[in-house]
Amino acid sequence: MDIKDIVKKLRLVHIAEYISVALIVIFFELGILPKGATLESSTLYVVHTVLVLLTLALIPLSITGIKRVTEHILSIEDQTEQYTAYWKWAVLRLGACSAILLASTILYYAAGSQIGMYCAIISFVCMLYKFPTEYSVEKDLEQ
Repeated sequence: MDIKDIVKKLRLVHIAEYISVALIVIFFELGILPKGATLESSTLYVVHTVLVLLTLALIPLSITGIKRVTEHILSIEDQTEQYTAYWKWAVLRLGACSAILLASTILYYAAGSQIGMYCAIISFVCMLYKFPTEYSVEKDLEQ
């Protein structure tokens, strides 16, 4: 596995995350999944609070979290193992933001929650900044 393979696979993961969110939106809009589930106000409050806290925790972690891990990754002697470790952490970083996007999109459609929409917009913008490029992978691995 080389840097070009890592970038290619990360781009596939990135695009798959967008496709999964688009499928959820299509399913809700076509009526395959029911919209507007009624939840008790206390339950909805707890769900909103958890979603906002996860957004506040995972978005910065997904943007800057790889920088802390690269020190450990760079200490690995074998280049193949180094690239594999980087691949795993990069997928986790992309997955953290994607999980927020998926959860907030589902909350927006299932419960009609404006907070879900705001968290979805924040995570969507975050995912735009994390599109993997060869330059970013080389920069991470050359520190």
